[in-house]
Amino acid sequence: LRLIRSYILLLFPNAMVMASQVNEDNSEASIMTMGNRLAAEIRNFVNHKCPELSNPARANRLSFVGHSVGSVVVRAALTSPLLQPFQSKMYCFISLSSPHLGNTYIPSAIVSAGIWALKRLRKAQVLDELQMLDASSPEDTVMFKLSLDRGLSYFKHVVLVSGHQDQYVPLHSSLIQVPGAAEKDIEGGPTVIAMAANLMGSLDPSKVLRINTDHFFEHITMDTMIGRAAHVSLLDSHGFILLLFFSLYAILE
Repeated sequence: LRLIRSYILLLFPNAMVMASQVNEDNSEASIMTMGNRLAAEIRNFVNHKCPELSNPARANRLSFVGHSVGSVVVRAALTSPLLQPFQSKMYCFISLSSPHLGNTYIPSAIVSAGIWALKRLRKAQVLDELQMLDASSPEDTVMFKLSLDRGLSYFKHVVLVSGHQDQYVPLHSSLIQVPGAAEKDIEGGPTVIAMAANLMGSLDPSKVLRINTDHFFEHITMDTMIGRAAHVSLLDSHGFILLLFFSLYAILE
């Protein structure tokens, strides 16, 4: 997210930007564990860099930009008591290709196989949680419990960005929409439908902006074939980042 940070500071020179580092060395832990770490990092940043954010009388705002599982970790951080004092200051939540409904109904067999291999080799707890395999009952999984939290309702604006060619995070999951496959799936479908309803039910529809991007890649590579290129281009494409933030300028200024 460092490129995004640079453009935010360029377009909004009065903004203060924290690029989170607390989970960089252990990004395979539980979502809630990473969320608690992030909450502590944010609270520490506010206390030292912008303590006026704690003053209800001051007209300042707190916004978040997350990519991939990072946006889910932000939602987990919002459940922490450390961030409760800032609820009234929450302004904009920008989610870039993030699995808010988990990694359910992944269209790519290659990506599904890759996730299975990573789970076998690295024992990454976050992958179990994203696939909702961390509990015997779907209602006891981290992702389902997190969908019950009203954190997104704190924000004045919620921007959900997806990538049409992104095979890492399903389109429905990044846009928080019910996929057709869930409507036909009598086993796992009701859980995904309930999660979408939980997340969107607390939001004013006028607050939500959904953006579906279509990337053009000049050359076909393995990354474009498996959908990774579209997933990471949301972070490293100068053109996309400029287009996104110019499009949102009226909201963010």
